[in-house]
Amino acid sequence: MIIQEATIEDAAGMAKVGVDTWRATYGGIMADEYLDSLSYERSAQSWIRRLSEDPGFTYVALSDANEIVGYAHAGPERDGDQDYTGELYAIYVLREHHGEGIGKMLVQTVAERFAEDGIKGMIIWVLSANPSRGFYERIGGRFLRTKMVDIGGRELEESAYGWRL
Repeated sequence: MIIQEATIEDAAGMAKVGVDTWRATYGGIMADEYLDSLSYERSAQSWIRRLSEDPGFTYVALSDANEIVGYAHAGPERDGDQDYTGELYAIYVLREHHGEGIGKMLVQTVAERFAEDGIKGMIIWVLSANPSRGFYERIGGRFLRTKMVDIGGRELEESAYGWRL
């Protein structure tokens, strides 16, 4: 498994991972119409913009066959938290690669990047109903708080986990 910084050329692979993992993970949590409306093409275009303009950074996980099987996107914390000034915005790994340590490697890579940049704390928001939520606790994330968000026309609860770096 190789973890490397993402480039614009990775946009299509990241879009596939994102759309496929959202559909696999959030079925029954989010509206089916919303999940069905997700598009590889729109997601790839969004990643091209994000990788070109976003102040954050993104890493991809490549399989032995050189295919993108996961990614992590991170940057400055967005809600003004004084203790956790780095935010892991998104981390997704294809379901068929769960249990291989890819998620942990991606989180560690992001944490190392934040630490190199002088960031002392990292936060992630995850849907409270996400069946993979326990992953964050298993790798040392401390539960911090919850908030409500609107995704696809549904009010959903998110839980925050944090790490000191």
